[in-house]
Amino acid sequence: MTKKQSPQSTNKLVTLTNALLLSGIFVGLLLLQSAVWAGRAFFSTKTFSSTVTNSLTSQSSRDAISTELVNKALDDRPIVRRVIGPRLTSGVSSLLNSSIAESSIRTMSDRLQTYLTTSDQSQKTVAIDVTGLKTVIQTVSSLVGTSDDQTIPSDKLPDTITIIDAEKVPSYYQYGKILYYLSPLSALLVIGCAIGYIKRSKNGYRRLYVVCATVASSTLAAIAMGPLFKPAVLELAKTTSTRTIVGNLYDAFLALFTQQLLLVLVLSVLVAIALFLVQNYKTIVGFFSKNRLTTK
Repeated sequence: MTKKQSPQSTNKLVTLTNALLLSGIFVGLLLLQSAVWAGRAFFSTKTFSSTVTNSLTSQSSRDAISTELVNKALDDRPIVRRVIGPRLTSGVSSLLNSSIAESSIRTMSDRLQTYLTTSDQSQKTVAIDVTGLKTVIQTVSSLVGTSDDQTIPSDKLPDTITIIDAEKVPSYYQYGKILYYLSPLSALLVIGCAIGYIKRSKNGYRRLYVVCATVASSTLAAIAMGPLFKPAVLELAKTTSTRTIVGNLYDAFLALFTQQLLLVLVLSVLVAIALFLVQNYKTIVGFFSKNRLTTK
């Protein structure tokens, strides 16, 4: 004869099973949210280009790019840099917000997306091409300079400004592939664990509330984790100025992730409210009916 399990052992097994199912929902949702965000942010050319362009044309990014450009151009002329550097930096920053710089920024955006989303890792740097801006920058230089020796010769202007040294960057393409395959698996994990958890109880409403709370807590955890990776990403930048640019890019893509997470958080709260209204429909209707009768 088989020995019957004690009620205490049974309760422990039930508790452990429920904990594992809720953990599956929690972890699966983290993976699913990350996969959906990565697909939307990096593999959608329209979204990626818009995010990068808005980030690079922000005031702080334009100031950082122009500072890097002026510092490189006047690297061997410290006195000239001290005299006209601030005015030249301001002029180049304004230039980067014009239609003249659109092509350079678009090229940089395409190059960055190519590096992140393809298996070809031969590209060694992610840089902004400023060759098309040289003539205009020289014009700005001549306007702010008070003499010929305060202008920037064409050969002193760099062709590109390196934002990220790709040799320091791991292959995001491989991570993207992993997330791509994990996306449907994590969705099945979340759905399977949620159904398994709800079906294990006669009180389905109570379990649905717990599932909504788990979804909300997983989403809040993802929101809290987002900024934690920023210091590691900033280490990829080569200079102080490019750290600002990389930081702004990180914040721009993190904002997309946060928007997505907040939407899921709001939906989980709305579902919980809807469940409460359905569960207590008769009580709520009775309460308002009773109040209406007493006021007559």
